[in-house]
Amino acid sequence: GTITLAVNTLTALSTAQNATTFTIALASAISNFVSEYIVRFTVGAGAPTITWPSNIKWVGGVAPTLLASKTYMISFIYYDSTNIDANCLSIG
Repeated sequence: GTITLAVNTLTALSTAQNATTFTIALASAISNFVSEYIVRFTVGAGAPTITWPSNIKWVGGVAPTLLASKTYMISFIYYDSTNIDANCLSIG
């Protein structure tokens, strides 16, 4: 399914609670403000297949591969109408 993340929120996602195939969509940025999305993503026994928005610029230049049985913190910084910077850290 498609998951739309709300502006300036912390969202917790789990592959145990949802399907293992996701399309991530980011809600529109608030005009003249920097918008941040923080996602805590817990992956179950099977690694998910995720389609990220094409306008994300990942630290290191490559979207992360989320591995089974891991938890990640993913931050998205939306600083204008088209550009999103993102970082993904494994936290366990």
